[in-house]
Amino acid sequence: MTKHAYNDCLLLVDFVITIAGTATEQFISSGKPAIIIPGKGPQFNFRFAEASSLYLGYFVILVQRSENVCNRPDKLHLIFQNEVQRMG
Repeated sequence: MTKHAYNDCLLLVDFVITIAGTATEQFISSGKPAIIIPGKGPQFNFRFAEASSLYLGYFVILVQRSENVCNRPDKLHLIFQNEVQRMG
């Protein structure tokens, strides 16, 4: 984990698990998928995460609980196919 090398990390990873809005959008713009876990706070709650997942489309997986992250290999496969198709 780092606070000073976001761009470097962005290039090195294949996907992220995120609990943030703007950072998720920045990551998605690189053509890589994100798994979104909504928080209990006032900003990135389930309602906001759900709205984000609707406009970010195939590049995100919205899960309500962190233990559900790895239960969707079919969805991850679709995300990677979509990435290759859109981003080359």
